[in-house]
Amino acid sequence: MVESPEIESSDEFRGEYDLAWESWLRRRLTSLCSVLVALSIVETVALLIVLFDTTDLENDAERFEVIFGIVTKFLEIAVISVFYFGFIARTKTPQGLIRMARLLVGVLGATLLVEPLAFSDQDLVDLGFLANLFFLHLVSSLLLPWSPWDSIRPFVPLAIIWILVVASTSVQDGDWSRLAYASAIMPLGFFPGVAICGLRLYRWRRKFRTETAVRGFLSLRRELKQARSIHESLLPDPSRDEHATFDFVFRPMRDLGGDYIHASTLPDGGKRLILIDVTGHGLASAMTVTRMSGELERLIAETPDLGPSAILESLNQYMNLVTSQHGVFATAIAVDLAPGTGRCRIANAGHPPALIRHPDGEVRRVESAGMILGALESEHYTCEEVEHDLETGSVVLLYTDGASETRGPNGLLLGDDRLEQAFREIDVRREPAHRVLKFIDDYRVGPPGDDIVIATLTVLDGTPNA
Repeated sequence: MVESPEIESSDEFRGEYDLAWESWLRRRLTSLCSVLVALSIVETVALLIVLFDTTDLENDAERFEVIFGIVTKFLEIAVISVFYFGFIARTKTPQGLIRMARLLVGVLGATLLVEPLAFSDQDLVDLGFLANLFFLHLVSSLLLPWSPWDSIRPFVPLAIIWILVVASTSVQDGDWSRLAYASAIMPLGFFPGVAICGLRLYRWRRKFRTETAVRGFLSLRRELKQARSIHESLLPDPSRDEHATFDFVFRPMRDLGGDYIHASTLPDGGKRLILIDVTGHGLASAMTVTRMSGELERLIAETPDLGPSAILESLNQYMNLVTSQHGVFATAIAVDLAPGTGRCRIANAGHPPALIRHPDGEVRRVESAGMILGALESEHYTCEEVEHDLETGSVVLLYTDGASETRGPNGLLLGDDRLEQAFREIDVRREPAHRVLKFIDDYRVGPPGDDIVIATLTVLDGTPNA
C-alpha cells in the first residue's frame, strides 16, 4: 500500500496535508505528462526529418530503424494520453496518483527496451540507452513530488531485465566487464534523481509545517478573540443602587480564563454575588465556566429564593455529574446582601476567604466552610452558611487565588495576610476593586501566574454605625 509522506505523528494535520499534497502532485503530474509529450513530439519531428532526408540513411535497415523509432514515439504519446485522460484525471487520492505515476513511468521505461531488443545489432550496454533511462528518471524526479523510493520503484524491473540481458551477453562473449560495468553504473545514474526527490520532500515538509503553524496560530488567535468576547459577555456590569455598590475587575492570565463572577438582584431587592474559580487555565477552564454560568442562570431563574449554601450545593451536584469525570473542579463563594438591614449571608466552597472591612477599618475574614465543587457526591456534600450584620459603609471583598498567589520579589507569594493588610489600608470610598488590583500589580514581579478576579460589594443602607 502506498503511504503519503509523513508530516506529523498525530492525525490533526493529516487531512490538510493530504489535500495540499494531492493538489501539488496533480499539478506536477500534469506538467510531467505535458513535458514528456512535448519531448516525444520533438523527437518524432527530428526522426521525420531524418527519414525524408535520404542522404542521412545508407540502407533500408537504417530507414526501418528510423520508422520503428517514429512508431515508438507515437506509442509513447498514446500511452501518456491514455494514462492522463483515462486514469489520472479520474484518480482522487494522492496515493492513487502516485500509483498512476509509477505505472506511467514504468510503461514509458519499458518502451526504451523495445528498440534495443528489436535490433540484435544494438548493444544493450550502449550509453544511449542508459542516457534515455536515466533521463526519464531525472525528468520524473524533477517534476513529481514523490519520495526517493517511489521514484526508484518503476525502474527496478527495468534494471533487473537490463542486467539479466547484459549477464546473458557476458556469458556468451566471456566478457564479464560488461556486467561489472552495468552493476556499477546503474546506482550512480539514479543518484541525482533520488537526491532531488529527498531534498524536495524535506523542503516541502518544512514549508508545510511552517505555513500550517502560521495559519493555525492566526486562526487560533481569531477564534480566541471571538471566544473572549463571548466569555466577557457572561460577566455582569458594575452597578449601584440605593442598597449597595458592586464593582469588580477581571484579568485573565491568557486570552481566556477560568474565573467567573455573577451578580444579580434578589427577589427582595438585595444583591447577590457568586464568584467561581475553575481549576486550570485557558480554553478548557473557560468552556467549563460557560457551562457553569448556564447552570447557574437556570438555578436562579427556577428557584430565585435559594440561599448561598443551597446554590453552592446545587453547583456541586452539577460539577460532580458533569465535569469531575474530566478532572475539572472549582472553588466558589456566594454572598447575599439583604436590603435595608445590612444582613449578609456568605457560603464558601474551598475558595479564598472573603474579607469584610467595617467603617472603622477593622477587617474580618470569612474562611471556607465547604469542600471544592465537584469533589463529593451530592448526598455527602454540605456547605455551611454564616451571617454578618454590616454597617453602612462596610465593604465585602471577594477574590480568586490568582490574587493571593501573585509572586513578588524573590518569588514570595503575596498571600492572604498581605492582601488583608492592603485592604485595611487602601481608600475604599472609590473603586476599591481597582485599588486592590493596583496593589497586586505593584507587588508582582513578572507576568501573571493565574487568572484574577477582584469583586467588592459596598453596603449603602446597612445598620447604623456604632
